Amino acid sequence: MDVFITGVGSYLPGLPIGNDELDQFIGSTAGTSNRLRRRMLAANGIEKRHYALDRHGQTTMLNEELAEQAIRAALRNAGRSPVDVGILATGTSQGDLPVPGFASMVHGRLGGGPKQILSAGGVCCSGIAALQTVEDAVR
Repeated sequence: MDVFITGVGSYLPGLPIGNDELDQFIGSTAGTSNRLRRRMLAANGIEKRHYALDRHGQTTMLNEELAEQAIRAALRNAGRSPVDVGILATGTSQGDLPVPGFASMVHGRLGGGPKQILSAGGVCCSGIAALQTVEDAVR
């Protein structure tokens, strides 16, 4: 049986933050020379970022809220709702809490009734682990 992705979604919190505003969100880089800092920022090519933090370093959105918004966007893109989802597999470097699992927290926010859930961890490979689990479950 073939398995296909039928909808994708993303979510970025807050307004975009330019390189000139970084210190206001992630703290001072006073220990790094301005020359080195400019060089690093130019080398990575990133001009704007989004943070789930305010200018005082306070969290404005939880990881699970970011995931919920991205999933809702994917569901809209696919013309589906949370009740249409039979398995929810999440991948993240770190959830907001050690327990319950990240997928439990996201499921609680999404609703949609009972379903199989999986919380995959492992930094970069967590997304692939979640996708592989869903593919295996569908097959």
